[in-house]
Amino acid sequence: HAFTDGSCDPSSSPEEALAAWSVVIAHHGAVSAGPLPGPQQTILRAEIYAVISALRWAAPYPGDLHLWVDNQTVVDHLRCLITGTARPTDFEHVDLWTRIGSLVAHSVAQI
Repeated sequence: HAFTDGSCDPSSSPEEALAAWSVVIAHHGAVSAGPLPGPQQTILRAEIYAVISALRWAAPYPGDLHLWVDNQTVVDHLRCLITGTARPTDFEHVDLWTRIGSLVAHSVAQI
């Protein structure tokens, strides 16, 4: 079980926003966390980046990966990628969704 989360300060100005993300694996604790890279500092990008990190961590391990994501947009888009009903280019933040699409396609873990 991987618990992901993203956060962003409630800054009134996009130029001043700072976002971060983290991944906690049950029975392991925090396995990755950090500031969101790049100039686009938003809560949605932080949430997506946390999923990327969880998938990267779990990709080489066989077995089931249960992702716990508290952002419904991320959940819906990830389900579409996994089931093949959408492509990364169908979503905002194509750069991040393309990375997720590749990780899902090449993962040993069952997501």
